[in-house]
Amino acid sequence: MGSGSPDGERCQISISSEAQRLTPIYRYVNERSRSVSTLSHPALRSRAPLPRPPWHVTCPSAGSRSKLPRRGEDSLERSARSVILALTISVTAAACTHGMHVKNLNAYAKSATAPQPLTIVLEDRSSDGEEREYFTYVHEALAVHPSVRAVHVSPRVPEDVVPDLVVGVRPHADYHGSWWNYFITFPGFLLFTHAWNGFVYRADLVTEVEVREPSRQPAQVSSIETSYNLRHCDFERGAWTSSGWYTPGYGGLNLLIGFFMVPYDEDSTSEFSKEVRTAYGRYIANSIVELANGHGQPPANAGAPGQLLRAAREVPGLGGLVSLQDDAPAACPRTEQ
Repeated sequence: MGSGSPDGERCQISISSEAQRLTPIYRYVNERSRSVSTLSHPALRSRAPLPRPPWHVTCPSAGSRSKLPRRGEDSLERSARSVILALTISVTAAACTHGMHVKNLNAYAKSATAPQPLTIVLEDRSSDGEEREYFTYVHEALAVHPSVRAVHVSPRVPEDVVPDLVVGVRPHADYHGSWWNYFITFPGFLLFTHAWNGFVYRADLVTEVEVREPSRQPAQVSSIETSYNLRHCDFERGAWTSSGWYTPGYGGLNLLIGFFMVPYDEDSTSEFSKEVRTAYGRYIANSIVELANGHGQPPANAGAPGQLLRAAREVPGLGGLVSLQDDAPAACPRTEQ
């Protein structure tokens, strides 16, 4: 219920239903009072002090009205604080981290084609989840290779499939840190070296590939080595390194922290695998097609020696004297760039 005050302001008077059924003086106030000045009526002053009535009067003055919060101001203020906090966290994180960068990613690239499309049965020789992840990258690259008709992963091979090659793949990765990381931590933290350069790591991937024809033995085995130079700094290591700016001792604590930054950071593995997924898979897939081109066939420049070896095996009694297999010249398959 609203009423006007002497200075023209609107006052809010709220009276409960119980108050309306109380003493006559309460009913008098309910029916006759229209402003705050009513509370000083002579009839009220002549009586003893009344107990606190069960109503609430709100009548802001003109000077204080502008100080009251308006609707929506609280939510706007909270939103502004949230934005400022998010920007602060983002700037801090950017100053402490360095995204994964593989400096020599393009060093391992090749292209190979086969005379005719190949149907390949792929055998997973991996021994743990990490190796299986790299095996998946090879599988993905073979599946989209222009010289491959189809790829089936053993043992899920349809009965009517007759593969041209059976290929076993086992990738194995070793990761290494660097003593350069100590100097990046101290005194490099003064220049935020860990943020613009990242810590120095190395990842060595050795992929053992075994290629054979389904009806022929033995298989052709090759070990494909790739070594990647990494730069990376996650938020945790970045925060510890940056602590030299706000801890006592003018960064002296980083003399000790630097030793913990020398080894490889296992948290970098997931970022590294994402970064090399396409490049590594293509390189190994092209290497497999390259091996398939030379498997069971002598190189084009083999000439007469290869023919003499095959002829010797056809002569009874001489085959056991020759220790080389028919496809031995293919141990060094030709590379088609």
